Amino acid sequence: MGSVSSARVVSALPGRLRIRVARGPSAAGDLESLQRALEAVDEVTEVLVRSHATSLVVHFEARNDAAVTARLQGLGIVPWAPPANHAGDPVALTRGAADALNGAVVRRTPHDLRTLVPLALGLLAARQAMRGPERLGAAPWYVLAWYASETFFKFNGQPQAPPVQRDEDN
Repeated sequence: MGSVSSARVVSALPGRLRIRVARGPSAAGDLESLQRALEAVDEVTEVLVRSHATSLVVHFEARNDAAVTARLQGLGIVPWAPPANHAGDPVALTRGAADALNGAVVRRTPHDLRTLVPLALGLLAARQAMRGPERLGAAPWYVLAWYASETFFKFNGQPQAPPVQRDEDN
């Protein structure tokens, strides 16, 4: 198969790509030929055609990302890259605001938000647990406790298991 100039990668996740073909009289043929070409790639595990959206969803092992990208370039499909300007990206905006706020907290106190936010959620969970079952309807303590632990681990990373010490004398 030659180049499919009307195809472009519109979404990329580890192990998954969505490729959209421009609508038009040749869209059905482009989808079919692109599907055949991608199914011939050894690293690709599944190709799903979404005719109504003129797109394909390509599944592959995340470790094969470089090989799949090279094959796409060989087909004339430019790999997807996030825009360099994150001005409209809500995740980047939120992350930037959180970093700025965390910087202000660190400058004024010996703590940072990665510790204070989970601690506050944990204290709120303890408060709700002590208030009794009749007051648990608004925010159950176990939900707040889950949010506290999840927030802590998201901010600080998962704990690492200590290395196993082997007794060499046995």
